[in-house]
Amino acid sequence: MPDIDRPAHARDAGFFAAAWPFTGRKGARSRMTPLFQGKIDNFCAAYAVLNAMRLIHGISDLQARALFSELLLSQSRDEKAFRAILSHGTDYVDMVDAFLGQISERFPLRVSAPFDAETACDEVWAALAAYARPEQGRSAVFRFRRYEAFCVRPRADHWTAAHRMEGGVLRFFDCSLEPDGLYHLTRQIMKDDVDQRVTEYVVVPPESVRLMERAGAEDGAYGDAYGNGAGTWRY
Repeated sequence: MPDIDRPAHARDAGFFAAAWPFTGRKGARSRMTPLFQGKIDNFCAAYAVLNAMRLIHGISDLQARALFSELLLSQSRDEKAFRAILSHGTDYVDMVDAFLGQISERFPLRVSAPFDAETACDEVWAALAAYARPEQGRSAVFRFRRYEAFCVRPRADHWTAAHRMEGGVLRFFDCSLEPDGLYHLTRQIMKDDVDQRVTEYVVVPPESVRLMERAGAEDGAYGDAYGNGAGTWRY
């Protein structure tokens, strides 16, 4: 876990010195690729929310920028918490909830957090599939942790937005540009817990799921449709 109590420039100089041998080796520069915007920050959770809002409300780039700027300003008021956000020292759930609360003051939006950490992934999968319906004014944001075979440490820890279902495949509306990134999910690779499995798998922490719908969306609320009651709705 990165040291969130000290700024990067105050950390051990060896952290930065370690890069120099690589950049100085013959041929190393030819393997360098430019950093794309977002490559070195940890704001995928914020982008997941904004991408869901593009699906639900069709927000523009300028609207997304204004919302994102407001989020940064509000989160930076708590320096310790903001350092955790910058250094991936948090699960980002609190930030996502704060962001959705800010957005709901400006757009007609309903947000549900229906699951606790013990919810089975069958139920989580069913909800994500039901809310990957932008044509009905619905989406979901959630965190996923991607594991390689025989590993118990995640290869990736990422937030994304549910886009659409295609033949049992949940497609993401994702901010990542990684060539080997994960951009869809099937029920077969989604697991309840971390274990040394023989194939790649994905864990979606149930408590991270936020179901979103435009106020007045068709077919009623998640709480009504799935029997969770009005108490699951945040806004």
